[in-house]
Amino acid sequence: MRLIAVLTFTFLIFLVSCSDSHFYEASHNLIEDKWLYSDTLEYSVTIDDTTASYDLLLDIQHGLNYAYQNIYVQIRTRFPEGSVVDQTLPIDFADKQGVWYGDCGRQDCDLSVVLQEGV
Repeated sequence: MRLIAVLTFTFLIFLVSCSDSHFYEASHNLIEDKWLYSDTLEYSVTIDDTTASYDLLLDIQHGLNYAYQNIYVQIRTRFPEGSVVDQTLPIDFADKQGVWYGDCGRQDCDLSVVLQEGV
C-alpha cells in the first residue's frame, strides 16, 4: 500500500449551480497524517448573479486507515443585503460500527457532502 495514498486527505470544495457545471472549484492536499484545529482553509467566492441558485458541495478523499470518523466544517455566508450566517456542520465519514460512507476502493474513500442547497 502506498504511504502517500494512505496519508493524503484531500479537500475539494466547489460551488455548483443547478446545472452540472462548476462555478468554483478549489482543492487542498494534506501530506502529513494530521489536521490541527489551527490548520484552517478559507475559500472566498463572489457571486455576481444573485438570482441564480447554487449548491455548495464538499468532496473529501481519505485513506482507509484514517483514524477519525468525522470532521466539523465551519461555513460563513454573506448575503447581498449584508446579513451573515455562520454554520458549523458535522460531517460523518463512517457509521457507528466504523463502516465508511462514500465510494471506497482498496486504499481510499471518496465522500461527497452537500453543505448547502439552493443558496
